[in-house]
Amino acid sequence: MKKITHFLFTLLLSVTAVGQVITVTPEFPQLNDSVTIVFNAGQGNAALNGFAGPVYIHTGLITDFSGSAGDWKFIKTPWPTPDSSVLMTGIGNNQWKIRFKLSSFYGCGTNDKPRAMAMVFRNAAGTQVGKNADGSDVYHPIYGSGFTGAIASPIEYVRVVAQGQSFPFTVKTSQPAFINLYRNNQLIAQQASNTTCSANIVANQPGKYWLKMRAETTTGQVFTDSMYYVVRNPSVVQDPPAGMIQGINYLPGDTAVVLMLKVPLKDHVFVVGDWNNWEIGPQWQCAKSVDGDRYWIRVGGLTPGTEYRFQYVVDDNIRIGDPYCDKVLEQGTDNAINPLIYPNLIPFPNGKTYNKVSVFQPGQTPYNWQVPNFQKPDNRDLVVYELLVRDFVPRHDFKSIIDSIKYLKNLKVNAVEFMPWGEFEGNNSWGYGPTYFTAIDKYYGPKEKLKALIDTLHKNGIAVILDVVFNHCFGQSPYATLFWDQDNERPAANSPYCNPVAKHPFSVGYDFNHDSPYVQEMVDSVLSYWAKEYKVDGFRFDLSKGFTQFDSGLDVGLWSQYDQSRVNNIQRIVNKLWARHPGTYAILEHLGNNNEETVLCGMGCMLWGKATFETSQAAMGFENGSNFEWGLSYQARNWPFHNLVSYAESHDEERLMYTVRTYGNSNGTYSTRNVTNALQRMAQLTPYLYLTPGPKMLWQFGELGYDISIDFNGRTGVKPNRWWEYYNNPERHKLYKTNAAFIKLKQLHPSYRTSNYNMSVGGKQKQLYINDAAMNTCVFGNFDVVQTNVFTGFQHTGTWYDYLTGAPLQVNDVNMTVSLQPGQFRVYTDQQLPIPDMTIPNLTNLEDMNAAQNLGAYPNPFEHFTSITFALEEGQEVELVVTDALGRRVKSLFRGMAQPGAHMVEWNGDTEGGERAEAGVYLYQLTTAKGTQSGKIMLMR
Repeated sequence: MKKITHFLFTLLLSVTAVGQVITVTPEFPQLNDSVTIVFNAGQGNAALNGFAGPVYIHTGLITDFSGSAGDWKFIKTPWPTPDSSVLMTGIGNNQWKIRFKLSSFYGCGTNDKPRAMAMVFRNAAGTQVGKNADGSDVYHPIYGSGFTGAIASPIEYVRVVAQGQSFPFTVKTSQPAFINLYRNNQLIAQQASNTTCSANIVANQPGKYWLKMRAETTTGQVFTDSMYYVVRNPSVVQDPPAGMIQGINYLPGDTAVVLMLKVPLKDHVFVVGDWNNWEIGPQWQCAKSVDGDRYWIRVGGLTPGTEYRFQYVVDDNIRIGDPYCDKVLEQGTDNAINPLIYPNLIPFPNGKTYNKVSVFQPGQTPYNWQVPNFQKPDNRDLVVYELLVRDFVPRHDFKSIIDSIKYLKNLKVNAVEFMPWGEFEGNNSWGYGPTYFTAIDKYYGPKEKLKALIDTLHKNGIAVILDVVFNHCFGQSPYATLFWDQDNERPAANSPYCNPVAKHPFSVGYDFNHDSPYVQEMVDSVLSYWAKEYKVDGFRFDLSKGFTQFDSGLDVGLWSQYDQSRVNNIQRIVNKLWARHPGTYAILEHLGNNNEETVLCGMGCMLWGKATFETSQAAMGFENGSNFEWGLSYQARNWPFHNLVSYAESHDEERLMYTVRTYGNSNGTYSTRNVTNALQRMAQLTPYLYLTPGPKMLWQFGELGYDISIDFNGRTGVKPNRWWEYYNNPERHKLYKTNAAFIKLKQLHPSYRTSNYNMSVGGKQKQLYINDAAMNTCVFGNFDVVQTNVFTGFQHTGTWYDYLTGAPLQVNDVNMTVSLQPGQFRVYTDQQLPIPDMTIPNLTNLEDMNAAQNLGAYPNPFEHFTSITFALEEGQEVELVVTDALGRRVKSLFRGMAQPGAHMVEWNGDTEGGERAEAGVYLYQLTTAKGTQSGKIMLMR
């Protein structure tokens, strides 16, 4: 099959076609040339005929990585930016000129494989656009050196046509030559001493036909190029076999699959893949269901255990992966995925296709679940730990988190909420740019590791909540690609999936139409897939306030008003979810009108309760705005159930510790910005957050006082992983223990499920009272920056017990005050409870785990395994050993010849004798010809 690079090079239009609209000097430009483009506004579609100006060129490049003639790369300026760099100069006679050097203007090099300039011409607002007479964009090739040529028409490498259609086959060469044109190796036209040659192709009989050009100069220089076209039959109308669902259906015997794509308003679909060399052919045209929405095909002759890459080709030129596949390949970015994280990743089929590619594999071994029926915690007891795989562990993979579960278990959290792990654009992301909703982003590792992670969390009593994004999709998603308005660069008006323009403010990507039955079916299927296939216990619905077709434009106030249609959409989603998977958590990031949230709470949804501003004001020592009752108390909102998921931090908010250390209040020598004081004030918030009845959430590393701004390296950029440093800092470890103590208390005693509680948190003295026949709790603290006598307000006289120390307090006056220093707090119960473990282990100041050049260990600290990685520039003898702090050998991990490149060796914590090593700090030492490098690791219990 001809390379895609040749296909893209055929994006040349004949001189007759483009000469009327533009003139390019030199006519055969190379990448390092300066070119002059003259636009004749009276030609083509004449949209700018007689226009006084200004006129701008909107331009980009067609490269080897472009998927079609409309897939521009290196776009000079966004549409319709009136930038001076794309401003054209009027030269009279209705003509406009611009001159630039190709490589520097577009910012590309030879490695970017530029093939043609693509352009249109517009007024400043982009409301008048000059194009070819047929409305198509204007192209001009970028040539290589020497004698060359191109197929001018058709511009695509493969054309699919109906029987009876005709089209021109036109070629052009850079200098006069003897040109022959062939169809299936039969000569159909020729020209001598010419630069162009054409033939009219009539598609008479169904089948596949090759078109080829051969040009030779009088000096013997030869250029060839080819393409093929397929004359299709009308789709066979036949329903798929019973039991087939959207996506990939594996058939008994593991040698065949049925592929089914559901898409309305389309005429025909082909399937291309590894088994047919990615070539469209009549035998790979899908059958069409009687209802006209489903296209399906049986692919047989497969080898069990082998991965097959494939795509659907919809209406001739739309190429997509299967929307319901579990693995997607992405051109360009897959190469950057660490092979230690995703071993033996099947490569993208470069040179054969474009856009994302899906994968199926017959004969897979199913995962053996160790906890097939996990018992979810009562939602009133939930303490959810929100994390981003990329930033939680330095190796940003599922496997490392498995070995970090002891850290989470010791923190006492009983649920982990993962930011989206579904396939998103690129590798480095928060995950909110979804493309394929049932595929795992390979950047985090293979699906077997994710299942093992979920299984291990369940073994440890920790539920799994997945952040799902149904407000929008991004441009590489099939739901955007299938119905695309190229002129306006947005979803088409007839899209059954996406609104051309978002119906509400704060939308990103392309806004889903939740009134559409196609979107509804997609949402229901995706939720059921994760709940069934991966045993996910619940979902956090990102931007649920966007699930509406009520058009509020950019009016935030109007968008936030009660919207019954939005309530109906959400109720439909959760009712379907609960019918299929009873008891599944449904958490909404709604942050909307309380009347609406009260109704959503009443139907059983949990909702995010943001208290970031108020808790930060309190922690900084300011009274104004520090009343956090609304954020923490469901009763303050008059909700019927304990369904407010309260939090001081989330992925979306500025880190509390950073805010306090940057902007905190002070008095004399006391400053909240001091790290010790700031950590104490983080601890001061914990009993209010966790003990106020209802589910709670904390953001990763808030339990250690993470103080790197959310805007470091850009809002969604990679953040430094300080786990190693912070966990081994005694003051930060104390904060970790404090969080664990109050999370444990919340789950230890049923009194924290009560509806009988009250709080007074408007001033700098803040009180919380849990009133329960089984046990009362009194919390009070000094949030001022000066020492003060804090009112207690005990519920009754008698003996009370300090929860953190167990010390008794005889209360004779319920209105007594207690002298507290700034940032101090007390938590008393009227029942004696086990004293929480607040001891700080003997921590060592350990160097950063990346200190040794080309040497690292992840995860670190670890319980079950750590992966020690090193890289070599050349092959050599190496030795990798683990020693104790005194230098005594514990385990020899590798000794021998190692090849150049990256290496990974795992240590599971055992010794040479096979026993388990004691918990503590160890050295790993790599000895090469250049000397010995070392790093430190901590083995946990």
